[in-house]
Amino acid sequence: MDTAFLFTYASYSYPHHSDPVHDLDLAAYGVVRCLPDGSREPKEAFHAYAAWPGPRGGALSR
Repeated sequence: MDTAFLFTYASYSYPHHSDPVHDLDLAAYGVVRCLPDGSREPKEAFHAYAAWPGPRGGALSR
């Protein structure tokens, strides 16, 4: 693969919950998880996309 398209940064209506039964974030496309206190936390996909090689370094560094 030589191209990736990031189409959802965060799914605010799918908050993360520590109990997997109530964790709506498991169905979210976002690369960050939205926590109950309103903060956001990067997921593994965020770091993978940020490390993607590009003309100016990682894709998220632009």
